[in-house]
Amino acid sequence: MKLPFKIDNDKIGKALEEKGASAVCHYCGNNNWSVLPEAALIPQWNNVIPAPGIPVAVLICNKCGNIRMNALGSLQMLPKEKEGEQ
Repeated sequence: MKLPFKIDNDKIGKALEEKGASAVCHYCGNNNWSVLPEAALIPQWNNVIPAPGIPVAVLICNKCGNIRMNALGSLQMLPKEKEGEQ
């Protein structure tokens, strides 16, 4: 999988809704979020460069700035790998 890849705001919202995730910020009660346009990667500590990691969608609360990350694999939002791609 090549990073970074684009995140579709509508798809992330729908995927979270289907999983029953609350849209309410647990810090301020706001329910208005901005989604970074590309996936981020939480790296795993090891001696491999580039390090493997967990692709996530990053959402930022528009009121208090709380950062929320959701694993894209759990939401079935990882891009399909093309044949011959690793």
